[in-house]
Amino acid sequence: MKSNWFLIPGLGATEFMFKDLREALEFSLICPAWPKYHGETGYRELAQRFIHECGIREGDVVGGASLGGMIALEIAKIVNVRAVVLLGSCTEAGMVRRPLVALSPLAGHLPVRLLQTIIGVVPHPLCRMFAECDPEFMRAMALHIKHWQGNEQVSAPLFQLHGKRDLMIRPPKKCDCILPKAGHVPTMTHTQDCADFLRSVHRQVQVQA
Repeated sequence: MKSNWFLIPGLGATEFMFKDLREALEFSLICPAWPKYHGETGYRELAQRFIHECGIREGDVVGGASLGGMIALEIAKIVNVRAVVLLGSCTEAGMVRRPLVALSPLAGHLPVRLLQTIIGVVPHPLCRMFAECDPEFMRAMALHIKHWQGNEQVSAPLFQLHGKRDLMIRPPKKCDCILPKAGHVPTMTHTQDCADFLRSVHRQVQVQA
């Protein structure tokens, strides 16, 4: 059975962050938008939504950027996927920079809507994506960071690409690909490097099939 490839965007982003990456590849990527927020407070709940609404099944490949990669790992705990691909994401909460983890309990008090209004006027794709996201969803997901159990119980092969200059998530000690000049959104700033990495993973997954 042919594997579908799913990539989930990061928190405060949309599927637009993968637009150039999809166009650079010879195989199809399914890049779903975040589902409409229904009051979920944990990552497993969101993973179940993605499985149900996107039709993710056994043998598919799941992955994502930042929070999207964390949700992909939660999906892999529920569905026997063929592989998990992390692009600037993490496998444990301790990889998130300490200042961000320390601030996460304050997420419920941050004026997210005001921040969106201010940042949304900046003519940059990331700023526009941030301005369009549901503020309650962002609060809930930020609050859950310190409770996340990471990739425990994930048996699927894991492939990781990370930017060395990522200021939000520390690069893993063992990583398949480190981009020396990339930051937190390598899919947008280093698209061709990410495309080459995904091609390599695609070949390896096909061999394993």
